[in-house]
Amino acid sequence: MKLPSSASRPLAGALLAFLIYQVIALVWFGRPVLNDFSHSYIGIKGSPDPGLNMWFLVWWPYAISHHINPLLTKAIWAPSGFNLTWATSIPFAALIAAPVTLKWGPVVSWNILCLLAPAVAAWCAFILCRHVCKSFVPALAGGYVFGFSPYMLGHLLGHLCMILVFPVPLAIYLVVLRLERRLAAGTFVALLALAAVTLFLCSQELLATAVLFGAIALLTALATAAAPRTDLLETGALAALALAVGAVLLAPYFYYLIAAQFPRGPINSPQVYSSDLLAFLVPGQTLLLGELRTIRPIALRLTGGGAEDTAYLGLPLLVLIFAYGWRTWRTPSTRLTLATLLIIMIASLGPVLHVAGAAAIRLPWALFIGLPLIDKALPGRFMMYAFLDAGLILSLYLAAKPGVIGKSLALLAIISLIPDLPGGWWFSSVDTPRFFRDGGYRSHLTRGETTLVLPYGREGNSMLWQAQSGMYFRMAGGYVGLTPTQFLRWPVLNTLYNAQPCLDFAAQLKLFLAAHDVKTIIVAGNARRQWPRLLQTLDLAGSAVDDVTLYDVPEDLRSTNAGMTAEQVERDAALHAFALMISAAQGYWARGLPLSKLNPWEASRLGLLSLPAAGPGPDPHSPQWWQNLWLGEYGDLTVGVGTLGDYAGISGVIERYGPLAKEVFFPYPRKLRPHLRQDTTGQLLMTFDRRGLERALAEAQSSLHP
Repeated sequence: MKLPSSASRPLAGALLAFLIYQVIALVWFGRPVLNDFSHSYIGIKGSPDPGLNMWFLVWWPYAISHHINPLLTKAIWAPSGFNLTWATSIPFAALIAAPVTLKWGPVVSWNILCLLAPAVAAWCAFILCRHVCKSFVPALAGGYVFGFSPYMLGHLLGHLCMILVFPVPLAIYLVVLRLERRLAAGTFVALLALAAVTLFLCSQELLATAVLFGAIALLTALATAAAPRTDLLETGALAALALAVGAVLLAPYFYYLIAAQFPRGPINSPQVYSSDLLAFLVPGQTLLLGELRTIRPIALRLTGGGAEDTAYLGLPLLVLIFAYGWRTWRTPSTRLTLATLLIIMIASLGPVLHVAGAAAIRLPWALFIGLPLIDKALPGRFMMYAFLDAGLILSLYLAAKPGVIGKSLALLAIISLIPDLPGGWWFSSVDTPRFFRDGGYRSHLTRGETTLVLPYGREGNSMLWQAQSGMYFRMAGGYVGLTPTQFLRWPVLNTLYNAQPCLDFAAQLKLFLAAHDVKTIIVAGNARRQWPRLLQTLDLAGSAVDDVTLYDVPEDLRSTNAGMTAEQVERDAALHAFALMISAAQGYWARGLPLSKLNPWEASRLGLLSLPAAGPGPDPHSPQWWQNLWLGEYGDLTVGVGTLGDYAGISGVIERYGPLAKEVFFPYPRKLRPHLRQDTTGQLLMTFDRRGLERALAEAQSSLHP
């Protein structure tokens, strides 16, 4: 193939490559949104993640222009607020897109960033590949495999922080230049520190995994003699110095990061969000091949699923990689790239091997999930590094001028990565109510007042609506990927999410509204079909304004119940619910009814327990559960009563009823041990014989009739 003359010149070739990648991104992802760039966006339908990222795009310029610490916000989860250092708050993207956001709004900024991210990532990988393979077209193919990989396609559905990966190939490029002595030590440290800071401000998770796999690559390079040992050790030391410089520059961020006292352990399950072994060969749902009738049923069974099913390399690319390794195995750089690729693929399988969704054996990654920061990383996302490695191998393979079969394999590998654009995954319309879009909120809300917006948190797009209002109001809720501990303690929280009333719902919601100084409840979208009926129990009158319903929370309701903390309410609610369950169990047993049929639903049918009528019926597989409460037979002539929570919230239940129980399990199935941590969570289950239940009822009466 004869190249355009511009492709033979480094700068012109780089510009041409970027234009090619950007045209591909525009043709694939831009066409459906270009006609309505501010009211439609790239992202999966029904997911709160795009709205969350758009909120961040507004938050950073808003906070800076209003002289607010951008790392701490009171706009959501009011009044306590949230420490954003443990959220993927994308400050880099928010700041570079600020002029666009301020002029045209966050939806436009989001679309531009989503169209740029794959092209820029591919272009940076192209720069690395071209430097290594010395050829334009092979480097173009290598950059494409990285920038338009299944990893990028999956996270393009809503995880902007995970597709801002362009600093990764640039960092490797800097390392290569240093090993070749083309960069002075000081320049290398400065540029690598800049790359590290940029990556951190895109995603803390990406920097943490980049450092980990960078260290693994260094050890692998030492083992394979990919470069002189002294050069590798010196470059590794300089890289560590660059990270230290970056840490100094990010010192304020790290201060608040540590001050957040974030919960220990993973945020999401590393087993669920790992690569399935078959996923390397079975295309996921974001790929066109994944929609084939013979493939789709298999893809649906794999771990990760949807946006997180990103491990597909495909048979053509794997065969090509094998052929490259077979042909050049004696070359140290080949052993380095192949060994690193294999390590990344194994790590992406997570702590437990899954084959077609079924768990098999424990894997080496189980040793890493206890490391700080790394324990928050999801193994399936490691495939980003695998695609960079695979793209580099592809460029080297093509630069060696393979025959027709080799070129055909490369072409098939690229074709197999075509996204499933007709599948409807990629594009959504903004669902902002007119009340927020047209400024009606200014006439009915006071600037800075705290509201309760329904649908709540992750169940709707309230984050985007608040951002589009210019942070005009606060919310006693929100969505940042997780829920703060102080909100998790409120018994009414599950009702806010699923519109299924808890025990004593009206009283619980009043306590929540008062504690958070909520002045207005805003019911919008689908919530208008469910919530008016529930809010009638509070004797609140709603008024329709535009396309929302507003409920004013009277001052006397807020003042009467003010001062209650989540901890107090949680303990009182647990004691009250447990007392009701014990009373129902004793009443059931006293009637001589078969214990094998005891469950909350049966007790409610008999009038022994008052369950709210709304919500789904019992689960036929586990009818003993109602929301977070458990009631049923446990062994011979023994009744079990249980609940879910943390030790701090259920300790009152344990203190009151534990001495009367036959056995106490927490967290189930373990028996209760002394000196548990207050944040230990799980199921509490107490078992009672006939005599113990009678004595427990006497205790329960004091809670039910003080």
